[in-house]
Amino acid sequence: MPGLVLKTGDLAMFDPEFDGAMVMAPPGVLIGTGLANIEMMPVCVEGDQEMVMVPCTYLADGFEIPGAGMCIILELGPEQIAETTQSEDLPVLLEGAVFQALMQVLVPCTQIDGPVVVPDPVPEYPGEGFFITTDVVVEAT
Repeated sequence: MPGLVLKTGDLAMFDPEFDGAMVMAPPGVLIGTGLANIEMMPVCVEGDQEMVMVPCTYLADGFEIPGAGMCIILELGPEQIAETTQSEDLPVLLEGAVFQALMQVLVPCTQIDGPVVVPDPVPEYPGEGFFITTDVVVEAT
């Protein structure tokens, strides 16, 4: 099934509803390393998604004071990797539907329990995200 090709400048959006936490993350900007270009911007190829690391704040269920973390793309959906179209022997990335994301806790959110500050013990939260491309013309399979 054809899909729109991702390129430098396209966005990775993280759904705020992660499993067990609300995550507030700005969009991540993709940087393509393929040699092919769309509108003079390098296309994104498999592996470029690993460079997306977005600082965020989060609040886990049952906690009052937000913490900080880093959102990453854990795994692409099967429709987000081209089956036949390549740039430099690597499949190009497609807009597709959703990718699997992970929010890694850097500073845990906390809860005040009397004189005690209780930190969130969970080191990471799974979630989802999606891509937004400005390309509405170039498709690949």
